[in-house]
Amino acid sequence: METNKLSDAARARMYLLAKNGYDVDKAKRCWNFVNDSKEEPASNRLGDGIYLIGSDGAAVLFEGKLTEAPQSTEYIGIVQGDCSVAVALTDMAGGDDVTLTDSDDKTGESQYYIEDYEEAVQDCDGETNTQHLRKIGLNPQIKLKDGEYIPSLGELYIICLNQYAINEALKFVGGQPLAKDWYWSSTEYSAPYAWHLYLDSGYAYGSPKAAGKGRVRAVSAFLR
Repeated sequence: METNKLSDAARARMYLLAKNGYDVDKAKRCWNFVNDSKEEPASNRLGDGIYLIGSDGAAVLFEGKLTEAPQSTEYIGIVQGDCSVAVALTDMAGGDDVTLTDSDDKTGESQYYIEDYEEAVQDCDGETNTQHLRKIGLNPQIKLKDGEYIPSLGELYIICLNQYAINEALKFVGGQPLAKDWYWSSTEYSAPYAWHLYLDSGYAYGSPKAAGKGRVRAVSAFLR
């Protein structure tokens, strides 16, 4: 065997094998002691991409017109690094522009407010945000199913970055493509305001939760 073609780890094992008189068991014990760790098991996490998520939770990578879609697709999933989210097939309220809440926040729970843009962009906890919006008084026109919530600003940005591929997948399964318009996020700016994002430009602004009207696209958790 040409040892110069071996990896560094393989050379180390060969060295330990020779030092132990080619006793494999002893060499293995030495390697395990020196390495002090077991090899990590292969991850079964889905890779980056756009997925069609069936009613049974099964996810199929969307690869264009030749994709074999699940029998009943309920969401379009996005995986991007450590972030993932499942997007509903249609907008809330039949696609109409709606207010986010019925009133300003009177809960006094200011820990939910994020005024700094850079911090707001990092917010990926739409599920918790939506729970707070329910306490304020979520607009009844926003009829979320069990497990659904309004995406945070960070989650909306993931959607914005992948909107072309998401829209292709939505059209493929008969869903409603995302509009070139602004969508509410569940990230609150202050008692009267929440962040929203223009999907056509990527600009984020604050609008009055109980007076401003925009679109809402529900999402659900994907790959926790």
